[in-house]
Amino acid sequence: MRVSKSAFVVPFLPLALIATLATSCARDPQVARRAYIAKGDAYAAKRNFGEAIIEYANAAQVDPKAGDAHLKLAEAYLADGNVKGAFPQFIRAADLLPDDIDVQFKAGFFLLKGGFFTEAKDRARAILQKEPANARALMLLANCLAGLHDVADAIDVLDREVTLDPESAGAYTTIGVLQLSKGDQTDAEAAFKKAIDVSKGSADAYLALGNFYHAVGDNAAAERALRHALVVRPGDVTANEALATLYVGWNRPADAETCLKAVIALRKEPRAQRALATLYASMGRTADAVATLDILAADPAQFAAAKTQTALIQFLSGEREQAEKSISAALEREPKNAAALTTKARLELAAGQREDALETVNAALQVDTQSPQANLTKGRTLVALGREDEAIAAFNATLSVEPKSLPAELELIDLHRRRGAIETALQFADQAVRDHPASLPVRLAMIRTLLVRDSDRPRALAELRALQVKHPASAAVQSATGAYSLSINDVPAAREAFQRALDLNPSYMEALAGLVAIDVAAGRPQDARARVDAVLVKTPDAPAALLLGAKVYAGTGSVDKSEAMLNRLIKLSPGDFEPYALLAQLYLAQGRLDDAKVQFVEMTRVNPRDVGPPTMLGVLCYTARDLDGARTWWQKALQIDPHAAIAANDLAWLIAETNGDLDKALDLARSARSQLPNQPEINDTLGWIYYRKKMSALAVEYLTQSTDLDGKNPMYQFHLGMSYALAGDDPKARRALQAALSLNPNFDGAAEAKRTLARLVY
Repeated sequence: MRVSKSAFVVPFLPLALIATLATSCARDPQVARRAYIAKGDAYAAKRNFGEAIIEYANAAQVDPKAGDAHLKLAEAYLADGNVKGAFPQFIRAADLLPDDIDVQFKAGFFLLKGGFFTEAKDRARAILQKEPANARALMLLANCLAGLHDVADAIDVLDREVTLDPESAGAYTTIGVLQLSKGDQTDAEAAFKKAIDVSKGSADAYLALGNFYHAVGDNAAAERALRHALVVRPGDVTANEALATLYVGWNRPADAETCLKAVIALRKEPRAQRALATLYASMGRTADAVATLDILAADPAQFAAAKTQTALIQFLSGEREQAEKSISAALEREPKNAAALTTKARLELAAGQREDALETVNAALQVDTQSPQANLTKGRTLVALGREDEAIAAFNATLSVEPKSLPAELELIDLHRRRGAIETALQFADQAVRDHPASLPVRLAMIRTLLVRDSDRPRALAELRALQVKHPASAAVQSATGAYSLSINDVPAAREAFQRALDLNPSYMEALAGLVAIDVAAGRPQDARARVDAVLVKTPDAPAALLLGAKVYAGTGSVDKSEAMLNRLIKLSPGDFEPYALLAQLYLAQGRLDDAKVQFVEMTRVNPRDVGPPTMLGVLCYTARDLDGARTWWQKALQIDPHAAIAANDLAWLIAETNGDLDKALDLARSARSQLPNQPEINDTLGWIYYRKKMSALAVEYLTQSTDLDGKNPMYQFHLGMSYALAGDDPKARRALQAALSLNPNFDGAAEAKRTLARLVY
């Protein structure tokens, strides 16, 4: 038996006493914590961060209030490349070490990166209360304010920083970014140039200036600045990548290829290899793209990513069978690869396999809830399934992990516009323009939203004129011009613009729909039908043309023909929601309420996991004042998806309206708002339930949000006024109730509004 020397150090101690001392030491969290930390430090010194993490985690477990243990655990996670693990530990450490400025800053930084702008702002303010001239805290505070869209305040904070540190190039660069987000290109350019001056011509400052010029569409100036960055720092990977991106957008693929090859030669950068493959694919050089990715796939660590991209390129080039083989190879090697699962879902969605796509993308999100592409794909799949409320939640989830996701912003603008939530749509459009000022799709989405209301049309025209100068040969811009002309009743100009759009792109359906609308309005239904029939002769099973045809025939009195087209469309695409909804509307317009219900019941059979049909059946029952039926169908929707926002909101309203369990109604309304926080009707439901529970402060909070989002709704103003009256705030109650009556003197609550106004004291 091997005996250690330490066994002979204290031979005079009785064994029982030794055991007692050992037990007491083990039970002393301070002693155990120090021992675990010492072991962790030893492992960290050897860069064995995996073992260090285990020891530091043990230290934090035996003494949960030990800030140093949580801090060391956070830093070990970070050193090991596990940012997700580091994030909560830095927050916990900062909570336990409130006087440690460095820890507070690190916690604030991670909160900022995670999108928790308010919490990060609080950390920055706490530092500045102790050290008002702390430059890092000022920069953190400015970025938090920018994240909260308080751009003017953010610039003020940065101005304070450069006063304290006139040589802070980073502050000037950030000011430039913020000025650009405000649309002030002159001040933005001046700030970027100032950063170059104070940094004495650093490569990073030239990179920032080049990116600014690229963002505002001045390609020549962007190229000069980025080339200058390469003069200052030859072979810079970031500058070459930025130039490649510039050249791709500038339609200079050969120059982009040169830059990407330079990056690959410098670092064998996988990102550059993937970008080069994407470039080849855009040039129609599919074989070169696949060959580039095959080289990347030779690295086992890059195999799944390379095969996943290969699958997408093959699919887009029409090689569906090859694409399926590539994605299968990726998933065979890494069955839980979130990117590969997401790509598989995209392929399934494109093939019309919507339910399969949803199941696959949900599997991807189980692997990585923070994947922006998976959240985006889930949103698009839910749109295809007609589950718009859930889709909105998925797109918002996309933005929570990738705040400037252009596809998610475009989807949300379109969804909210189609649902009539114009203020919400414009909020997303304004943000998208700030994030992507040179994007044509964003500007077009903005114009489509602005055209909904008469008061927004001058702004729509200004946006449109700018696009006509920049994109004179765009069918989309010409079609938008036609839509604007139609909105101001300039029919000849609209017809001309729509025709120009079709000349540029004969299959542009939006322009065809515009010409059809003009024909119908002019009393020429035969011309409208002829346009659609001409398309259907060439492509009889084209879903967009069938849908347009069904609308045209319904609008021109040929209900039977419209019904036949919709039924044909349902047969071709049984998973599409809109044909069912249009058929139900057709029946409702004819007073065929039972037929409409049958249609939606059939939809529940087609898509039993779709919350849309039972939600609509609840609405139909509620419209017919069949409150028990409405309750049953909304409960059915919530059984399918406990987070179905519209069903939860409507059921909450019904419970409150029928004097039911207000606590149950409150739970439902809260659930709805957690999914759709910017919907005025949902905030109104939640606020009104708080009013019914006599909780006036919370009622006012949510009802104010409703009126901010939609100030023209008399019921929202009425509910807000009643809540102010309950709170004893007579002046605000009077203004809100009078606003409700001025919007509609005969709305449902008008009599009660007048009685309440008469009771107000001041």
